[in-house]
Amino acid sequence: MAKHLKSAPKTFRYGGRNFKKLVKLNSISRSFLNLECCEYGLKALEYGKLNKNHLETLFRLFKKVFSKSVVIKSNMSLLYSFTKKPSETRMGKGKGARQYWECLIMPGMILFEFGEITEDDLLKSFDVISNLLPLKVKLVKLVY
Repeated sequence: MAKHLKSAPKTFRYGGRNFKKLVKLNSISRSFLNLECCEYGLKALEYGKLNKNHLETLFRLFKKVFSKSVVIKSNMSLLYSFTKKPSETRMGKGKGARQYWECLIMPGMILFEFGEITEDDLLKSFDVISNLLPLKVKLVKLVY
């Protein structure tokens, strides 16, 4: 398991979950909507969901494509856990084990920020990155 995704959300109490509601754009903090620490970013253009497998494959791709000197900041956190029981079980006996984690993506959110990289290298790798994501994204640049 990847080092950055090893710790799933720890806010559990008796199998329930405590999470932030991302219903309106007003409830999203400013860090999701603006570039803060780096020059380039990936911005979502539509609603969608990213699960743990998507994030692990993206970070594996970042490690292949970019050199070690590139700074990558992720603005997403896995907030929702989903449970599943086998289909052949009988009624009752609890809710079932947690299967996977997801995070909700809203239009305008900055998913990743990239720093210390040239624009040419980022444009070359953008096609590969955008094909792996299940939603439309675009590159944004910080203008001073």
